[in-house]
Formats: sequence, structure tokens, C-alpha cells
Amino acid sequence: MHNCWMIICSNSYVLFRNSQYRVRIIFTEAFLKRINFSMSDECAQLLKSVCALKGINQGEWIYECVRADFHKRAFEDKQIQQIVLAGTYQPGSNAYSLKKSIQEANKPCLDI
Repeated sequence: MHNCWMIICSNSYVLFRNSQYRVRIIFTEAFLKRINFSMSDECAQLLKSVCALKGINQGEWIYECVRADFHKRAFEDKQIQQIVLAGTYQPGSNAYSLKKSIQEANKPCLDI
């Protein structure tokens, strides 16, 4: 299994893709964005069962998984980091906090 994600951007959406999953984030003017998530029937059934067992809805769990992976990659992958740092975000938003965290982590240590 590959863990490599490919990102395809257009004016209306970003598509995160690997060999197993495809997550399409559609940009609208709403605060929350609608995503279109495709996976095999077997994986979808497993996801549904695990979420029911853990008492969390599928959308919330998928969001948290993507968010955690994106956050990790924003610190480890310089290209993704540059995309985050180049953006302008609403103060208090998750993206704003991520950008500030990256900027703090990149500050030189001035211990004297």
C-alpha cells in the first residue's frame, strides 16, 4: 500500500489522491466546504462499522484523519509548508493557527 498523496488544484477544487482514496474538497463561499469522498465498498463498510463502534460520524473522522495528516505534512514537507505560509487566513481559524505554529517552529533559537 502506498501512502503517497498527489494534490491536483483547480480554481474550484483541490483533489488529494493516493492509490486507495480520493478526497475532493470543493471551494464555496460557505465556512465549511463540501467534500466528495470515494472508496471501495469494502473500505466504506469498514469505515461505517468502525465509526458506529466508536460513536463518531464518518465525516468527522475523515476530517480529523485528513487534518492530522495535513498538519504533519505541513511541518515535514517544505513544499506544503510554503503553500501554508503563502496563504492569508482568518485570525482564529485552523489554517491561521497552523501558519503561526510553522512560523514559530521555524524561528531561530537565540539561547544565550
